[in-house]
Amino acid sequence: MATNRLSRRRLLTGGAGLAGAALLAACGDKGGVAEQGSETGNADSGALNWWGGVPPENGPNEAIAAFKQKFPKITVTYTRFVNDPTGNLKLDTALQGGTPIDLFYSYIPGDLQKRVTAGLTLDLTGRANADSELKFLTATDPQQTLLFDGKLHAVPTNKSTTFVFLNKDMLDAAGVTIPDGWDADDYHQIAKRLSSAKVFGSFNSPEIAVPVLGGNAIYKPGGQESNFDSPAWRRQIQLHVDMIADKSAFPQTEIVARKLDTYQQAAFLTGQSAMWISQPFSLRYVNDAKNYPHTFKTTFAPFPVPAKGQQSWTPGGLDNYLSISAKSQNQAAAWTFLRWLTGEGSQHMIAGGRIPVIGSVSQDVVVEKLLGSDMQARYDVEAFRKVYFKDNIKLPVATTHAGASEIATERTKLTNQVLLGQMTVDAWVSEMKSRADAAIKKGK
Repeated sequence: MATNRLSRRRLLTGGAGLAGAALLAACGDKGGVAEQGSETGNADSGALNWWGGVPPENGPNEAIAAFKQKFPKITVTYTRFVNDPTGNLKLDTALQGGTPIDLFYSYIPGDLQKRVTAGLTLDLTGRANADSELKFLTATDPQQTLLFDGKLHAVPTNKSTTFVFLNKDMLDAAGVTIPDGWDADDYHQIAKRLSSAKVFGSFNSPEIAVPVLGGNAIYKPGGQESNFDSPAWRRQIQLHVDMIADKSAFPQTEIVARKLDTYQQAAFLTGQSAMWISQPFSLRYVNDAKNYPHTFKTTFAPFPVPAKGQQSWTPGGLDNYLSISAKSQNQAAAWTFLRWLTGEGSQHMIAGGRIPVIGSVSQDVVVEKLLGSDMQARYDVEAFRKVYFKDNIKLPVATTHAGASEIATERTKLTNQVLLGQMTVDAWVSEMKSRADAAIKKGK
């Protein structure tokens, strides 16, 4: 089982030798080849179209303005797509059609796998190999692979971890103190204490499978068979079902009706849930007083471990995979922008919750950009520092990928059914195992 034990200090002071969430190995057409100096266009001039899921005011606009100062002959236009099934379909349709796109993000490995397989991504291996700071991305160590069938098709632009957002006012009113080393059962009990007629103690429930099993949680050792019959997966689904049943987690009926699977922040920031498990990108919603006005302070707690004293992975890793389109007519300029954005330009994306993969950024800069100028009014700042910069966070690394895209789709479908009460947990385990095994067999 691959592991990657990383301290928050190391995450913020360098990237060479670092590996995180893996890019997927894929079959089929592997996209265009980009050996250094062979791309289309000029490295210092051109017009680029950059597509991503972050609102332009949360980093992209600032990044484009700073880039223009350094590279005045390269123009960058940003187009936002919402990172949900509809938004990703919009991007895929545009990539396969005639829409000019030079750079684009994939936010989950399954989406990236589909785009690599379809030949929509440029092979960046030669460029990365020639770059001392990015060369670690082409490592062939099977426990730290970031490659697709031996080639690099995207550069991860974000180092992320998962933690708990809490409504401090509700926590204080209930007299609740988060225990050190809390586990999933503690989380459930505290969620029940924070629940009332108008408030659900938590929006969601803690993951169990990845913290217990690691980055390859969906596969048995060897990758030939799925692992959904593992007790960890059963416990994860059962916990969420139980929390919905006792009204300590948000009901799936409302999540579906209000599209809260995409807009989770609405439940927390309107005071309808007291706790919310999320990642740094969600801080931009807490900072958005115009669209999400609220008076309570947000405090933070570490992700709960599956069981007290148990060594476990914290969900997260390297993500926000940035690719150059194989169809781009400005590949050289696109690399210029990608390399700047992943290096000195990465600081401009921190406000949107994107933490640089390489380079050096101080903790104070990260806090200032993530929490904003009104941080003392909005946040328990010391709690954030304690949680976010915690040493020895253990991030998962995925190294097995067969059928991953189809498995992700089936998992979303079946999990929705079980949380709506349309399927038992036993049926979920059986059906998920069967469908995932079929996807693995087909994906080989």
